[in-house]
Amino acid sequence: AAARGYDLDGVARVAARANAMTRTFGAAFDGCTLPGQDGPLFTVPPGTMELGLGIHGEPGLRRVPAQDPAGLADVLVETLLPELPEAVGRRVAVLLNGLGQTPYEDLFICYDRVHRRLAEAGIAAHRPEVGEFVTSLDMAGLSLSLMVLDDELADLYGEPCQSPAFTMTPVAETAPPRPRTAPRAAATAEEPSG
Repeated sequence: AAARGYDLDGVARVAARANAMTRTFGAAFDGCTLPGQDGPLFTVPPGTMELGLGIHGEPGLRRVPAQDPAGLADVLVETLLPELPEAVGRRVAVLLNGLGQTPYEDLFICYDRVHRRLAEAGIAAHRPEVGEFVTSLDMAGLSLSLMVLDDELADLYGEPCQSPAFTMTPVAETAPPRPRTAPRAAATAEEPSG
């Protein structure tokens, strides 16, 4: 917004709106260990997970049986959907964030299910991001953030940016497909008539 020439009040307005339109929920399978400490801030018993953890290493709000990545996606989406503010335009920016020790394969399996669940709810995922953006040292877990977009937020969200923590490149223009040419038939010699 600032790069586009918004004044300070305009920048503050869209930043406050982006914050108000965002909801995040996460799960941990194990706590993080602070540098210099012998053990993690909290532990999660095998076969369970903590829901509603804090990004600074705080334990979750409740402990439940562990889920596979697809099952965890269901828990995250079912928790966040009722909490979303007005669903202007029925599209959301999606950030699926690994907390430091979650394999990327699990993140992508989880995102596939998140995407399908949002589509079933009539919500389009806008420029989804999957990866480690804000980690909690070596915590095993992930968080899902959804930001409901209006036209202004969607337009600003798509702007290129570069920072130490996050870079977004411009959306590439897709070229129309080139027409396919039929392969040339091999020339055949005529058989002599006889």
